[in-house]
Amino acid sequence: MKKMFSSYDLKNKDEAWIKYTLPKLRYAEYREALPLDDKAILLESQHGAEMMGNVFHLLKALTTNPKYSGYKLYLCCRGSKKNRFSYILENNDMKSVQLVELSTDEYIRALASSKYIINDNTFLPFFVKREGQVYLNTWHGTPLKTLGKSIKNAMHGIGNAQKNFVSADYLLYPNKYTMNHMVEDYMLENIAPSKCVLNGYPRNSAFFKEGLGDAVRKSMEIPEGMKIYAYMPTWRGAVGDIAGDANARLKEYLHQIDAALNDDERLYLNLHPIAVKDIDVKDFKRIRNIPVRFDTYDFLTSTDCLITDYSSVFYDYAVSGKKCVLFTYDEEEYFADRGVYMSLSELPFPKVKTVEALMEELRSPKEYDDKAFINEYCCYDCAEASENILDLMLFSEKSSKTEALDVANNGKKNVLVYADRLDEAAVNEALSTLSCKDENLFLSFFADKGKENMQTLAGLPAGVSYFPIQTDISTDEDKAKIWKKLLASRGFMLGDGEAAHVEVMGAFGDAAFSKAINLSGEEIKISKYFK
Repeated sequence: MKKMFSSYDLKNKDEAWIKYTLPKLRYAEYREALPLDDKAILLESQHGAEMMGNVFHLLKALTTNPKYSGYKLYLCCRGSKKNRFSYILENNDMKSVQLVELSTDEYIRALASSKYIINDNTFLPFFVKREGQVYLNTWHGTPLKTLGKSIKNAMHGIGNAQKNFVSADYLLYPNKYTMNHMVEDYMLENIAPSKCVLNGYPRNSAFFKEGLGDAVRKSMEIPEGMKIYAYMPTWRGAVGDIAGDANARLKEYLHQIDAALNDDERLYLNLHPIAVKDIDVKDFKRIRNIPVRFDTYDFLTSTDCLITDYSSVFYDYAVSGKKCVLFTYDEEEYFADRGVYMSLSELPFPKVKTVEALMEELRSPKEYDDKAFINEYCCYDCAEASENILDLMLFSEKSSKTEALDVANNGKKNVLVYADRLDEAAVNEALSTLSCKDENLFLSFFADKGKENMQTLAGLPAGVSYFPIQTDISTDEDKAKIWKKLLASRGFMLGDGEAAHVEVMGAFGDAAFSKAINLSGEEIKISKYFK
């Protein structure tokens, strides 16, 4: 294969377009040119920012169980994480795993040609699953906070998540509560051909491995009788927000906790990467970070108690049978602009708002009854959770501990209604002429434009769903010409219809629509993409 597009003079073109489009161009080429490798598996967590949790435990099974020998294993990472990931793989005897840096040529080749792909979040918007690829999406936690269309200040920006979910062959959920909320709030009914798999989370298998906690303590040379607490608070900021005030407040509480800990007690932290930059454990006497070499859930098996707040980790930790305490010192302000699926009062765990009350709970025995909670949220968890989902994905073998359900489909045809800027009056007028009786209506729009009129989404009639366009469907003639020129230089002579097909698949994945209606006179060019 010839060298890629670096020889082209693109200096005068829009830099943002080049940054996000060139990987898409390489991906489009490799997707067509490279054969699928039946023995290759690509795993990705949080766009390469993380590797712990479900992905780590799937990798552990893939590298230690002889039934999975012979597979090439690729793990996505960001450049800044490469040394950390290498260290973790080395210390966990997973040296056969090959790191591929996000958006590099190596990564794009692996994404385009690996038969099996696994993600606990989403792939970048240019991703389009190939025919023959098998996609497992594990997501990354049982949700307390609302998701998808129920995130009132971000309900317009869920298109890439929807595209990933409808493209996935298997959607892994650890309980029916998570499955129901994900299907409903990402509006997957009638458009997702995926299987919803009810199976334990791979990471929770750590709690079923006898002797693991003792092995972790021994490795860390923790003295017998020492009490070990883990503190995993939720990130208080937002994307691009360093949350300075929240971090300063957290740091003050940590100083108070450090002063209150006894010599036979240690607190181990797992903080958001941005918070870690502001909080140095060297400032504390009895507080440490969870050692990098351990998976977080492996480490949790060594603890006597978990402290968290609004994080999904409490759903997982409950299965350990150990005590969990919610330190909710900022509950009112935290939930001022965040919706939740259940109130904290419905949870069985003790809630505290002061350091004094926290220390008292840490030193008190577990006195609450969480049997019903465990039965509802952890009923599929088991030691073989990783193997069960891998066997389904790789060999189509289903364990008796696993359920595989179709996403509901009413059999009606799906109609896509493009509404550009979501003008409320125009949308309501158009929808009044359409009926949900015989068709499923899906409103569509470019996510960046939809942000201006989110009230239109909030007021959609019952039965009308929506599917934002998160990727860049280019209607700019200059950019389209460059794209076609670059692809032509590689031997791909795309006509307008073929180019449009790749673009639309990048927006809607495997969702099937029988027709599209364009409500916007300003976006006449969009019609050629939907025809």
